[in-house]
Amino acid sequence: MSRSFSAIVLIGMSGVGKTTNAEKYGEKTTRDEARQKIHKSGHFLCISADNEIFFRLKDKGELSDADHSKDPIDLLAGYVGKFGAEKNGGFARDKFLERQKLYSQAELDDLEALPVLLESAYRKQPPLPPLPQPILYDTTGSFCEVLKSKQNPLYQKIVSQAVIVYLECSDEEEKILLKRQLEQPKPMVYDRGCFDRWLEEYKEQQSQMEEEIDPNSFLRFVFPKAIEYRRARYEGLANVTLTTAELERLIPPVASSAEKFPERFLALVESKLQRVPSTQQP
Repeated sequence: MSRSFSAIVLIGMSGVGKTTNAEKYGEKTTRDEARQKIHKSGHFLCISADNEIFFRLKDKGELSDADHSKDPIDLLAGYVGKFGAEKNGGFARDKFLERQKLYSQAELDDLEALPVLLESAYRKQPPLPPLPQPILYDTTGSFCEVLKSKQNPLYQKIVSQAVIVYLECSDEEEKILLKRQLEQPKPMVYDRGCFDRWLEEYKEQQSQMEEEIDPNSFLRFVFPKAIEYRRARYEGLANVTLTTAELERLIPPVASSAEKFPERFLALVESKLQRVPSTQQP
């Protein structure tokens, strides 16, 4: 089956398996390295948004890579932090919202660099032929907070060369995501309007002042709301939706056929894309 896109942008909640699956499909690389490898034959070049955001915040002096024993996503999670009482390891409102703002700007800057990378491969404007080495862009869970609708000009630039694939999780998997978020946090960025509304709901329900809020208790309260809010956003932005069960069925039964896994994934995405009405295709 021929391919109609040069990149796949994988979206979904943090912890749903975007990175785990992305690393099965091809070669993990940075954006700068991808510029050198983009015309070589093969399967995927996998670019992690988490890593790119880390580098951007580090370049701005917001983060340090002094602790080489930690994964960049762990450092990002510590940087973004959790809202709540400082005595319980949380961030007070001003610090929390400032970190949210800086992280979101770094993510936006990185997303703006994606169409530039694809266009620079041919040094001309879209429409372009599909690249021989497709790029898999592994986004953060807050992708839908940065690009809120298909009317966003940046969204239009991205889908001129990429297909956006939403990795959907089941109700049972959502419970697992909350458990993981509490035990091994990932950066959690909120829509500001939702954050303010949920915070007021929490304070009223718990009869607490902000400086008394337990960070994990607040996270348990807002996480299901964030999943529900984001689900509609993801669905609205995606060209194709896949379930984790569909991806699991692609895993080869024996290691010797592992090299076929990326081909199966590409074929699944392309087949689903062909069934999407033309008005909804990228």
